[in-house]
Amino acid sequence: MNIGKYIKKYRTELNISQKDLAERVGLHLQKLRLIEDNEEDINISLLESISNELNIPISYFFLGNNENSKVTPKLDSIEKKLVKLALLMSKSKAVPKHRVPNL
Repeated sequence: MNIGKYIKKYRTELNISQKDLAERVGLHLQKLRLIEDNEEDINISLLESISNELNIPISYFFLGNNENSKVTPKLDSIEKKLVKLALLMSKSKAVPKHRVPNL
């Protein structure tokens, strides 16, 4: 899975620099570069922040914006619940933060 590739794709389509996006989501520029190059994993809360900054549904980072996909509408309908669950889990001291691996 190339989440970093999609972050870069949508960021450049919106004419947002890496530096600007990194500042908006509270990252060091080098960390964003590593994520976009798929050399570093991204956690779900950071992916949500990037999604919000780019105004793009989280599902697009997994599927691209293929509107013809039968899975995309289903993911769009449940992504808010999944994000809320992941955020709750990441805030819990008993549950380790989950990361989305680059596949």
